[in-house]
Amino acid sequence: MNILTVLLASIGLSIHVFHTTLKMGATQVNLKNTKTTLMGLIFGLVQILMVVLGIGLSLIIEELTSMTIISEIYKYLAFASLFVLGFKMLHRIFSEINFEEKRQEAISLKTCTIIAIRTSLEAFIIGMGIYYFNPDTVYDILCVLICSTLAAILGLWYGYWNGFYYSKKLCLLGGILLSVTAFKIIL
Repeated sequence: MNILTVLLASIGLSIHVFHTTLKMGATQVNLKNTKTTLMGLIFGLVQILMVVLGIGLSLIIEELTSMTIISEIYKYLAFASLFVLGFKMLHRIFSEINFEEKRQEAISLKTCTIIAIRTSLEAFIIGMGIYYFNPDTVYDILCVLICSTLAAILGLWYGYWNGFYYSKKLCLLGGILLSVTAFKIIL
């Protein structure tokens, strides 16, 4: 993946993280700076872990099969996966049930980690794409880490202070970015 594709994918992932943490922030009774930063780091590190697992799976597949066959097939698999993920985000615009913004007990770090893992499927797929399209992965991994961590922190704070108002617009933007990234891979 070139720099623009990685940046688009990272921003698409970050919007999904922002959307998720926006909901979390909108329901918090009390949100402190240290806990917000820690929760943001949890989201960023889980995203990185999934990217690394995606790269690891790609290495295993490469060892078990012929790389030339896989690289041709993977281009289309990456397109399909990212397009489906983008479509899924766009689908949320019309299918999302009204979210009740009610202040609740603070979310534990364990619950935050579970939510972060649930939102990281896209990062796993991006990790597989990073390996096949760009063997120099350090920049790509840092890009995902920085974007995801900042998105989580900003999402928590924005949700805490402003609620869940822009949810559908975020899903639209994230869906478009992931779909554009998918088409950029195929072209």
